[in-house]
Amino acid sequence: MNIHPASTRFTARWSCWALLVLMSFSALPARAETLLRWKFVPQDISNFTFSTSMQQDTKLEDMKLKTIAEQVLETTWIIGDVDADGTANMTQTIKRLRMDVKTWQNDVLGQAIKLDSASKEQPTGLNAVLAPMIMSLVNKPISLRVTPLGKIVEFKLSDELIEALSTSPNGAKMGGIFTPEGLKQMLSQSMLKFPEKPLAKGDSWNTALDVDQQDVGKQSVATTYTYQGIDTIGERPTDVIDMKQESKIQPAKDATGSIELKDQKSSGVIHFDNARGALIDSESSTTMRMKMSMMGRTLDQDITIKTSMKRKTADAR
Repeated sequence: MNIHPASTRFTARWSCWALLVLMSFSALPARAETLLRWKFVPQDISNFTFSTSMQQDTKLEDMKLKTIAEQVLETTWIIGDVDADGTANMTQTIKRLRMDVKTWQNDVLGQAIKLDSASKEQPTGLNAVLAPMIMSLVNKPISLRVTPLGKIVEFKLSDELIEALSTSPNGAKMGGIFTPEGLKQMLSQSMLKFPEKPLAKGDSWNTALDVDQQDVGKQSVATTYTYQGIDTIGERPTDVIDMKQESKIQPAKDATGSIELKDQKSSGVIHFDNARGALIDSESSTTMRMKMSMMGRTLDQDITIKTSMKRKTADAR
């Protein structure tokens, strides 16, 4: 069989172009990847401020209710022994706790709570009732064992703290950090959790948290983290992580009420110093619109929650 010279030249040219394309791809730099990890140092001490603000607007028939609440915790982390694999014994202690809660009914100011564990003034009224509960959380170390991935493998409250939480007549009503489970959830959320694999810019990973809502059901919160690479904040290279959350509510079998989550939005950003293996700060904002039914009455509720966690700059190693 005779092969036309033109066909031979075309095949040769195509082979050369294909080879050049392959060579150009092989010359591209490899995808940069980062292995994010906590790095715990024995006897290291870190101080964080953890703030939460919430605005809750409720409409019940002709009644409008509004609640604005702020909570600020100043905490100290002390690292004890660190295993060969990087897992650390840690104690976290709430050094100061502040609460400021105001409620309105049809634009008329109602109850107000303002408490500060560091205040020397004698509380009165409702503040006096809640002050012992606030003080029960302060200066009582909580023991943890945490892996470099941020996973809490052991969690232990002191006997004194367990007794204070269990005997408080208002703790269960207040919920949140005033119950053993709520306190554990708060500490768990403060530990950023990483995946096993290295990450390139744009890679994501997920975590999940279940929160029991008394007499209603279970709220499942799925958090998606997306690695955004390294930016320079101040004078240090900083790893930037975006964060979004999505909640789902599963009604309890014997629920006395129901919640329908009609709309939600969430965004957040975390700054992590991977060279030191330490959190710098984080902030998030979540809005939810819900319809709730309880005892034959239906209400609409809008909630906005903002959180932030910031490490004191003096702690930098």
